[in-house]
Amino acid sequence: MCGSFLYGNREIPRPAGSARSACCSGPHRESVEKSITDTERAISNLTTLCVYEHISHEEFLTERQKLEKELVRFKQQSEENTDDAFEPLRVLVSFRNRALECFRTGDTRTKRLVLSSVGSNLSLKDRALSIQANKPPRQIGNLYNPTQLRRAVNDIRKLYALRDPEFMAMLDNVRGLNARLENQSSAW
Repeated sequence: MCGSFLYGNREIPRPAGSARSACCSGPHRESVEKSITDTERAISNLTTLCVYEHISHEEFLTERQKLEKELVRFKQQSEENTDDAFEPLRVLVSFRNRALECFRTGDTRTKRLVLSSVGSNLSLKDRALSIQANKPPRQIGNLYNPTQLRRAVNDIRKLYALRDPEFMAMLDNVRGLNARLENQSSAW
């Protein structure tokens, strides 16, 4: 338990992971689920305190409202954590495996999507094209090395969790490209 709050002259422990105790909150599913359980228990304990008249009805309503807000927030975090964390990696690896073929055989729009997904800062100098590789595609270049694979997975999951604008735009491009390829393959 981290911190506490007062009911009258009694000190009641605050559940782990509550909004006021950042020391115990964490992005991991286990801590969010524990926070949900602890907050539900705190609401139950609060009700018991009110039933036995250890706190006033006004204090009960105020604290219950705070705890219910925290419970809603934790449940939303839990739902966010249930997103398939490996989906972006699967999309990018699938794209990596098909990008060259798509670029060679695709139309102008497909080639543009491939280029904007893998790189930026395109420049043409003396008939040589220079492209600065975007971070995730550059990282998933060699996934046979377990250390590099772990690093790539962690970086991709972190960028996805943070909803990094550049990463999300690239991921949308890749998803769009994959959808176009699926439509083309189903048409044949």
